[in-house]
Amino acid sequence: MDADGRQLRGLTILVAEGDARFARILADLIALYGGTAAGPAASEAAALGIVDAMPVDGVILNIRLREGAGFSLAGALTGRGIPVFLIAGDGPAAIPAACIDLPVFTMPFSLSDLVERLAADCRAVTAARGEPGRA
Repeated sequence: MDADGRQLRGLTILVAEGDARFARILADLIALYGGTAAGPAASEAAALGIVDAMPVDGVILNIRLREGAGFSLAGALTGRGIPVFLIAGDGPAAIPAACIDLPVFTMPFSLSDLVERLAADCRAVTAARGEPGRA
């Protein structure tokens, strides 16, 4: 990790989480590491509305949203080239084959591991898109 604790500087991360308290924790974590948290979105429709309204560099997606499992959302986002990071209480066995290649963080998980993976994957995608200053 960066020595200055700003690994997410310049990145906007959507929090798609049905639990308001945990969504706040994730948003605070993103801000602590220099990023901007979008959302939170408690449903697939709300998450898509945010993504349609503003550019995001990545999405933290709990597979248990208030309205559905979020797997069709994961597919729609990855189809747009947006990195998706799944949070699952049930572990990788709960992930369907279509989402098996996405990073999965099983509760309980290390927040520092999540930040490290967010920073690496989102920066790789922004660099591949040729977005100067964001990689």
